[in-house]
Amino acid sequence: MDPLALIPLKTQQEDAEDERSYQVHSDLVSTLPEDSRWAPVRKFHGFWFRDGWLPSILATREHFLARPGDVFIAAVPKSGTTWLKSIVFSVVHRGRHPPHHEDHPVRHANPHDLVHLHDQLYRWRKNPDLTGLKGSYGIRPIPLDEALDMFCSGITNSGPFWRHVLEYGNEHVAHPDRVFFLKYEAMKEDPVGSLQKLAAFLGCPFTADEESQGVPAGISELCSFSNLRNLGVNKDGVLEKGRHVEKKLFFRKGKVGDWTNHLTPEMAEKLDRITKEKLSGSGLSF
Repeated sequence: MDPLALIPLKTQQEDAEDERSYQVHSDLVSTLPEDSRWAPVRKFHGFWFRDGWLPSILATREHFLARPGDVFIAAVPKSGTTWLKSIVFSVVHRGRHPPHHEDHPVRHANPHDLVHLHDQLYRWRKNPDLTGLKGSYGIRPIPLDEALDMFCSGITNSGPFWRHVLEYGNEHVAHPDRVFFLKYEAMKEDPVGSLQKLAAFLGCPFTADEESQGVPAGISELCSFSNLRNLGVNKDGVLEKGRHVEKKLFFRKGKVGDWTNHLTPEMAEKLDRITKEKLSGSGLSF
């Protein structure tokens, strides 16, 4: 059962308050700086957001209360989020779902069905259209060089990218018990080692018996990109979480360095230069 279905329907008074709150946030969004070269986005507190989603983001920011034991996976789109969701689920629930079991949920459900998207956590129960997640996205295909220019200037969905990296990186240094900073390349290079560090951070380190039985390696194999991509549950059908997305679109090549097939040397040099400038003095590098 979808755990969101357990949330009780709101009263008429609560619905009216939601409508009022949404309208207040919508009015605020309409006054913010905008850009529409790729899709309609608005700038709020230094970050760019899809304008149709921003009222709900602001409502979530206003009402959502995290619990001490909550775990959030924060990442930009297409950076391995789906892969990491399967790993976190399998690490946390390995006692009930050993990786070698044929009925393991990862083999039968898309990772986004196992670990919900944050945009689904705050749901306007009676009128889901208020989330702004349905209807036309208004995304316009643009040339790669123009997209790169926008990325480098920070005008992307939830951009600028470097500010996210810096803020999470700084929090990791200040509070390593609360923020675990992962790099995609490091996970690809040493998946089992990354799993062990992740399990320790989540408060459920692998025991000596689990290590000797190959549990970390089993989870790594189960959640490997090649295995996930070839599972029927991730190849067929659509994911319906307020929007319809073909499941196969969540999995691309999953290879480090594939950018060389898309970016020219000049584009790569520009991106490297700006990355070094933005992260200068932080101790972070890519």
